[in-house]
Amino acid sequence: MLWDSQATYFEAEKGNPNGGGTVILGVAWYDQEFFDDRRDAWFGTMHQRIYQQLGIPLEDIGVEHWTRLAA
Repeated sequence: MLWDSQATYFEAEKGNPNGGGTVILGVAWYDQEFFDDRRDAWFGTMHQRIYQQLGIPLEDIGVEHWTRLAA
């Protein structure tokens, strides 16, 4: 496996009567070349369909990438 999404959690939005919040999806990529090729997968057709099914507008999605260099 060249990636792992085990670091996913939910931060509830306090005071939201609908139970909304933020999902933090942490993905660890174990191969730089694989990451470089797939880093924008979150914006692909499959992911956009999932967002639509969940009722999440694209403008509400934020993606940040961090790189940890091997020591």
